[in-house]
Amino acid sequence: MSAIGILGQGANISATNTVVSKCGQYAVACNIGGTYNFTHCTFANYWDYSRRSTPSILLNNYYEGADGNIYVRNLEEANFTNCIIDGNLSTEVSFQEQELGAFNYSFDHCLIKLDPTIDTDNSHYQSVIINQSPEFVNNTESDFHLSEDSPAIDAGRNNFYIK
Repeated sequence: MSAIGILGQGANISATNTVVSKCGQYAVACNIGGTYNFTHCTFANYWDYSRRSTPSILLNNYYEGADGNIYVRNLEEANFTNCIIDGNLSTEVSFQEQELGAFNYSFDHCLIKLDPTIDTDNSHYQSVIINQSPEFVNNTESDFHLSEDSPAIDAGRNNFYIK
């Protein structure tokens, strides 16, 4: 995908057992608010056709209108459960929050490549693995099976239901 793998703009999207990889921009853009649920998904953005400057995941709750005004659209929820978010950038999640609107997200039992200055000691993050390699079998060949050395093995949540 030369641009965005999954684009939601004020949408309601649920994805399970989904792999999104090699996107020129975002693997997933949860843009202009909405409701999003991702379970057992791998977002592994190793775009190698040119330089990529956008992280794999975008969470956003506003847009700028043609008139230059900022319009808020609530991010009702963006839930990531048992997901892997990795790529070839130093951080793979972008949070673009307008404080006047709701900005609800959670990472539950996920392996995430995240800016190390972000505080993950709060309710947005449950049992996450931060900035460790997922140890894919071969990400350059898009083989996203986990090697036997992966920290993600047996690290997922196994007592939940899918909404």
